[in-house]
Amino acid sequence: MPFLKAGWTQEPEANKYLDPLFRNGCVRQWGLLQRPLISAGKHEPDVYTVKLFVAGKAACGKTSTVASLCGQNVSSTYVDTPCAAVSTTYWPAKLADTGKVVLFRLNIWDAGESACKRFGHLLEAATDEASVLLFVFSLADQSSLESLPDTLRKTVAEATDGNHRKAFVATNVDCSDPQVSSEDISQLSTTHSAPVFRIANTPSHQRPSREAWLQNFGSVLDGLCELAAEALFSAGDSEA
Repeated sequence: MPFLKAGWTQEPEANKYLDPLFRNGCVRQWGLLQRPLISAGKHEPDVYTVKLFVAGKAACGKTSTVASLCGQNVSSTYVDTPCAAVSTTYWPAKLADTGKVVLFRLNIWDAGESACKRFGHLLEAATDEASVLLFVFSLADQSSLESLPDTLRKTVAEATDGNHRKAFVATNVDCSDPQVSSEDISQLSTTHSAPVFRIANTPSHQRPSREAWLQNFGSVLDGLCELAAEALFSAGDSEA
């Protein structure tokens, strides 16, 4: 049974919770102490802070995935993340059992592959208490899929929260000559009992508009928050 009401963010009621996430038609960029001010009723919605970690082969699209999920522009130039970076975005959801609207604060950690190899403590710190582990591969690079078993083994071994959830992200879904087949993706999902989200991460010098961001990534954020809710609530965590 799902913890969150599926498709709720596409309903008219959700707009009053989505509106504060935007400024001048684009997703707001949030500082460490900032949060949306939502006055949709007598009380502000409870906020659940969730840690996510993205893992995968170098140049598979980890940083671009984080940028896309946070409504930032995606660079066309590859630069290996030198250490670890944390980006934040918010997403509302309605609890399936009570109908209560809550807000998820998604703190997404991105650590460069070479940096994790160089600094032995980095992977441990990035995965510490992570609720969702996101494993990224590119449809344009078969080797990024083939490297996932080793990445999964190392990442899960370092994750201290045994109640975490796993998911996969397939990037470059718009590539003209994909090296990873639909059968490969289905097998990956079945083998690990985990969803596979597909995104394009199209390079752009401009941040996406509200309409484009919601259309391209709203369902992905819905799915990530459902996984986060599973990790939080199945562990008995009822505190915001």
